Amino acid sequence: ATNRRIAERAKVSVGTVQYHFSTKAHLFEIVLQRCHQEFLLLVADDALLSGKLESRVNLFVVMSWRHYQSKLYLATIEILMATRSQREIVSLVELTEHQAVEQRRRIRQIFPECQLDDRALSEVLTSTHVFLTGLTVETLLKPKLVNIGGYLRRCTRAMVVMLKAPV
Repeated sequence: ATNRRIAERAKVSVGTVQYHFSTKAHLFEIVLQRCHQEFLLLVADDALLSGKLESRVNLFVVMSWRHYQSKLYLATIEILMATRSQREIVSLVELTEHQAVEQRRRIRQIFPECQLDDRALSEVLTSTHVFLTGLTVETLLKPKLVNIGGYLRRCTRAMVVMLKAPV
């Protein structure tokens, strides 16, 4: 993701990109923050708070999938892939502790029956993230990938099993 390509995608001048974002690391940090905020807004939907566990997990996975298909998330992946050898950028991928706490707090509200400790809950979220990110990349490589619903159902089943795991 060159500054020129970023500027073209954002429909602004290269100078504007360079003025507002002194480095790609700074740009990526802002994009990641925005991506995290949009995800939290998405899962703030009160519809996630009612129904059986399986239904809530399914809705969570479907809503997450919408996020993973957003232009913002796809831009994040593109920047990350184009700059993956730059340590300063790669180190930004980890959620800040505040973001991680905020995310786990919301997940615990959605799935109050989950008794996992923070480490195990983070593993559930990471596993789901890895699955959906992989599916996102697969749909980029194979735009006519069939049975997305089947993959999302498998992700839902896996997440249910992980959330029910004994402490």
